Amino acid sequence: METGNAMADMRLRRDDVVYVPSASERFISILGEVQHPGAVPLSFNSTLASVLAQAGGITDHAGNNPHIQVVDPVAGTSRVLTLKDVLTPAKSLEVTLKPGEIIYVPKSGFYKGTYVLERLSPLITMASVAAYAGVL
Repeated sequence: METGNAMADMRLRRDDVVYVPSASERFISILGEVQHPGAVPLSFNSTLASVLAQAGGITDHAGNNPHIQVVDPVAGTSRVLTLKDVLTPAKSLEVTLKPGEIIYVPKSGFYKGTYVLERLSPLITMASVAAYAGVL
């Protein structure tokens, strides 16, 4: 029906029930290290790669080959994929997305380490200057 294909036209009969899902049921939440986290509309031909692209792509903080977690809160399940798998056409077709799922891209371990060093750097510099000034 989204593509306008006339083959999808159906004749309704008495006692038929037509269900029109609400807009809130057709979204996926994307969190973590993406450019624009939040709700992304899900279409029938959405792939994990296309949904990540709609969120602006992955940030540098995620690393070179981040692990992407897909959480289904209704079923209580979670699966983890690498970005390389998501971008491989054969493997990406195996991932089916359902409305209400949560996609999470965590920070890389390397970024977490450099973040700590960035925060410690000014303190180390001040301690070094103080130690050097105390020697003179």
